[in-house]
Amino acid sequence: QRKHLKKARSANKKFNNEDSNIPSLSIIDTNTIDSATINTTIATQTENIVNTIATQTESTINTVATQTENIVNTVATQTEFFVNTVATQTEVITIQSNEIQ
Repeated sequence: QRKHLKKARSANKKFNNEDSNIPSLSIIDTNTIDSATINTTIATQTENIVNTIATQTESTINTVATQTENIVNTVATQTEFFVNTVATQTEVITIQSNEIQ
């Protein structure tokens, strides 16, 4: 591993010398990663997953609420239209009935 690490560092230096605008490549020596770093990484990823699920759940709840509101409004509008139509037709029938008499 040390041999590969040395080659990688050498290649990294050569790469950076060719173009100084490119930031240095960070080479992670897996032998130096401690359990605290791993635990922090896992905790962060878990938090990200929990936040993502919470966001998606909230989005789903909002969508369902909006769709429910749309359905209620549509039913209310259709009911109002139906009531108005019946009232109008009843009025027309009454007028025609009065004219016949």
